[in-house]
Order: sequence, then structure tokens, then C-alpha cells
Amino acid sequence: MVSFLIGAVGITLLTLGQQKSPSASFTSDTYYWGVALGLVAGLTYAIYSWVAKQMIESGISSTSSMASMFGLAAVMLLPSLFLTGDNLLSGATNITVALYMAVIPMFLGYLLFGYGLRHVHASEATLITLLEPVVATLLAISIVGEVFNYLGLLGMFLIGVCLLLQIIKPQKCQVSLS
Repeated sequence: MVSFLIGAVGITLLTLGQQKSPSASFTSDTYYWGVALGLVAGLTYAIYSWVAKQMIESGISSTSSMASMFGLAAVMLLPSLFLTGDNLLSGATNITVALYMAVIPMFLGYLLFGYGLRHVHASEATLITLLEPVVATLLAISIVGEVFNYLGLLGMFLIGVCLLLQIIKPQKCQVSLS
């Protein structure tokens, strides 16, 4: 619970720590909608991880578990491709990015996530994914040139503390009454 609270504060500070550029076109409404949708996405990700772990524990291979869930999701998303995907195949750059996203983070990333779920609890696996926003932030700083203030840096530090607490297993206190 302590680790979770530290991680939640860390993510909040990381979100608040990005210095906004004067040209940013965010309104408070779009910001709050983005935060709300991000929370919904986090909840559905936790549910997905729990369902995948249940499937693996029931004897379904991790590869089959991941393939069945992503296959079903692909079928459900197919109508949106027809409605909004006209630019997807419009040029070599778009095709390359789409193929990269499909193969590296989606296929390879979730294949490895499924293998990991064989050995850890779904809650631990989901918590470990807190490294994702830290890595994304570091890439945004180093490649894109985004600037974060001390709140963002403190948030990254707290996320690191949260994850370190996950590898420290509390020892049970044994009391002898003899």
C-alpha cells in the first residue's frame, strides 16, 4: 500500500512537472478530459492484466492468452480503422510507424509481458509498468527537448522509490512466548 501511494504521488508530480510551452493549445476542459480518460485507461489496463493472469493460472499458455485478448480487441477496433484510418497507409512514414508500433511495443512487448505474468502477480506486473512514463519522460527530455521542473523530477524519483519498495519483501515478525 505504501509503495502504491508513493507511486501515485510520483505519477501525479510527473504529470504536473512538465513545463507548458506558451504555444500549447490545452484548455482546462481538455486537460481534465485527458486526465479522466487516462485514469479509465489505467483501470482497464489493470483489469486486462488481472484477466491475463487468471487465464495463465488456469492453464492457458501466456502466448495464447495474449493472442486471444489482442485478437478480440483487434476485431472490436476494426470498424474504427475504416472510419478514421484513411491516413494509415497514405505514405511510407505512416506505414513504417504503424508496422513498428504493431511489432515492437504491441507484439513483442505484450508477448514478454505475458511471459512475465507467469512468474509475478498481476498487481506487481502492472506496478512495474510505472517505468513506462519515466522512460517516456526521459526520451521526451533527451530527444524532443521537453522541459520538466523540479516536480517532474521529484515524481520520477518517487516512482523509482515505489518500484524499489516492490523488490523489498517485508519480513514477518516472529514472537516467541516461551
